[in-house]
Amino acid sequence: MKLSLLEYLKKEDIENGLLNKNIPYLKQAKQYRSLYVNGEEIGRDKIKNLDDLKHLTKIQKLYLTDLNISSINPLDNLKKLYFLDLSGCNSIKDFSVLTRLDKLEYLNLKRTNIKDPRIIFKLFNLPNLEELKLDKELVKTMFNFENSKDNKDKSSLFFAIQFHKNKDLGHIRKINESSDFDEIFLYNN
Repeated sequence: MKLSLLEYLKKEDIENGLLNKNIPYLKQAKQYRSLYVNGEEIGRDKIKNLDDLKHLTKIQKLYLTDLNISSINPLDNLKKLYFLDLSGCNSIKDFSVLTRLDKLEYLNLKRTNIKDPRIIFKLFNLPNLEELKLDKELVKTMFNFENSKDNKDKSSLFFAIQFHKNKDLGHIRKINESSDFDEIFLYNN
């Protein structure tokens, strides 16, 4: 049986003895600062959507991993969100909402279905982004895109990293499609 996010959280809080029966559950949930929901632990299809996030505006840290969710648009309401892990959520159709999460410092997009390198290039404009985790296939696609005719801006991952926030990141070498790596972590120190 699929549950809304709040139904799932309420069920968990009841099982863990965290539910205060004197306060309506939504009022309790609105106080949450962090949430951890892992599809490998509860089942990938347990959560039907994230619509309930619109009520949880105090969330700062959000782990939504290995879930079969197609829309992350409700994240747009989380103006305090600085940590987001969407690893393994490979049914997401549209990632553009991420470009509006100005407080993001950490973002994990490994094992997601993101294919468009332009979204990743736009993420470099997030003013507080310090760590971005991506799959190597996407990084290689970004470097291929960099040299393609579809890239009207001639955006470059290397230069986006080098000049993001006008900081010198030190010893960064350009990664190209023949570079051999298992994963890449992009940090802004």
